[in-house]
Amino acid sequence: MRTRTDGVVDRVAALGTALEEHIRAIVRDELHSGPSEGADEWVDQDSSPLKRKKYLELVRKGELKGKKVGRQVLVRRSELDAYLEAHAPTQKIEAAAGPDDRSQIDEQLAKLGFVG
Repeated sequence: MRTRTDGVVDRVAALGTALEEHIRAIVRDELHSGPSEGADEWVDQDSSPLKRKKYLELVRKGELKGKKVGRQVLVRRSELDAYLEAHAPTQKIEAAAGPDDRSQIDEQLAKLGFVG
């Protein structure tokens, strides 16, 4: 004779099987898609293209999302690249004709707003 709990146990077992199949499909899809570009690459304060002090300041301010692991402060490569793209200089300083040509250097700095 079947009891009411037998039906519940059967339904829970069926749910467990369906859930297992669903999880397996998700894992299989993730494995076949491969890692997204830079997804698991981390950069620390010593290997960053930014100076160490600037890097740590940006993490402290929250402009870069960082994670402290021991003595390292890690930021995802994609996060750092996005910051660098957003804060790239808009103009380049053109090379001066010679090392003693201060007027051209001063002119370029004035264009960029560094000197008045």
